[in-house]
Amino acid sequence: MPDTNPSPRVPRILFAAMQTRNFSNGGVESATRIFEALRARYQWALLTTREMPRLQRWRRGGARVIIAPFDETASRFLRRLAGLLWSLRFVREIQTFEPDIVHCNDIQSYQAYSFIPRMFRQAPLLFTLRDTRTPGSKPGPIWHKLVDQATIIVVLSKEMGENLSTDIPAARPKLKVINSIVDLKQFQPTCADEKAAARRRLGIADAQYAVGCIGAIGEKKGQRLLLLDTLPELARSCADAHLHLIGDCDPASGAYVSDTVDVALNSPFADRVTLHGHSDAMSDWYKALDVICIAANHEGLARAMIEGMASGLPIVSTAVCSADEMLAETGAGLVVPIGDSIALADALLQYHDEKLRTLAGRKGRKVAESRFSEESLSAEWRSVYRLAAAINENSG
Repeated sequence: MPDTNPSPRVPRILFAAMQTRNFSNGGVESATRIFEALRARYQWALLTTREMPRLQRWRRGGARVIIAPFDETASRFLRRLAGLLWSLRFVREIQTFEPDIVHCNDIQSYQAYSFIPRMFRQAPLLFTLRDTRTPGSKPGPIWHKLVDQATIIVVLSKEMGENLSTDIPAARPKLKVINSIVDLKQFQPTCADEKAAARRRLGIADAQYAVGCIGAIGEKKGQRLLLLDTLPELARSCADAHLHLIGDCDPASGAYVSDTVDVALNSPFADRVTLHGHSDAMSDWYKALDVICIAANHEGLARAMIEGMASGLPIVSTAVCSADEMLAETGAGLVVPIGDSIALADALLQYHDEKLRTLAGRKGRKVAESRFSEESLSAEWRSVYRLAAAINENSG
């Protein structure tokens, strides 16, 4: 007798994520961690902009990957045209894949989605807020439209949620705080022998006070001011200090990158800084470094911060979003005013003391275990997806 009770349909998620040319992309890495944690529970399609090594992880996990090119450096006309093509691809995927949830990972992918006529929007919209705006700027009309259309808005820290709801009060009832997932086995505290071995692999002297600044070089990340003002102050006071810049640094990618690379190579302190470019061996770097420095002008929840905490390293950060919540309130690091290069150098000097480094590192690891584990956060994401679907059904 034929089976009259077929298996229930596996929920489908259409995930949209814009990618820049940089290999260092914390937002897409965080999205990939969500997928890997939940891939067995849903059917996935990823709509994105360019081929990158991370996409192989999506494919290995069974996701359908759709690439619709978008060049963020193109002219305004070409960007608008690419955005229209993205919207058309969204329509096609909504019609053919029939997602139960559309999940936009950034404001650019939502902007493409927002152009789709409402007749094609049948699935609930979930949005992840991964960054903050440039200091002093106000949310434009697209943000108000997002808040109106989104079923749930996930923020990576309480402070991110407070900032958004202060600017747009209607966002508050739609907010859900979920920290980013970190692989706590890949990123974990290391013993002295493992640290020495990692330093040998990376060419770092045993006695060096190794300061790591992780992320693609860009104005947002503040590396130029770090080199011009903080490094000289640090170098004068600490004979064994060395700054390691780890992340995309192609001078051809823009004036800021070109100028920053020029400063790194030609300043009087050029022998105290090394440009390493992008690395696929980040766990090695976290093993080898002594402290993580975040010199950014604005952030959401910096991936270097949370991976450094998981690795048992102290963090020195400017007062970007989430820094007080993750570092100052927990003892996992020190927070200084944005743009205060001297304060940044002084904070880095404090962690030259190994005992202070160890104490802050232990606190950071404890926070990571309680807030960034795949097990707890995957459960939160499952709950959010269920809630989004339920809200959509009830509103229908």
